[in-house]
Amino acid sequence: MLTDSHKDHCHTKSDIVIYTNKKTLLHKQGRGEINMGEYYYWTLRKLPKRTKIYDRIYFAHTGYVRGSFLILEINPGDEETIVWNCNSWKPTTEKIPTSHYQNFKYRWWKNEED
Repeated sequence: MLTDSHKDHCHTKSDIVIYTNKKTLLHKQGRGEINMGEYYYWTLRKLPKRTKIYDRIYFAHTGYVRGSFLILEINPGDEETIVWNCNSWKPTTEKIPTSHYQNFKYRWWKNEED
């Protein structure tokens, strides 16, 4: 369970956005998997400096940001990974357009929680 300090930390400008394809996003959401509640990860060449545990990792495909997961682990090293539980998925409530890009971007729009 998240404490108030963790809730306050969520939805900051240190959230990141990954552009991927629909099939990959469905997999990372645990869709079609036997065991719901699984942990998934994303490997980056270089971890974002501002992103911390309890920030969010957003995913975009086909021109729009689709939603986000709560980051539970950040693992530096040879395989720099960000880990989340697929049950933390939160779809976006507004259409946020974006063009295709590689690696990651920091969240650029303002949320209601900001």
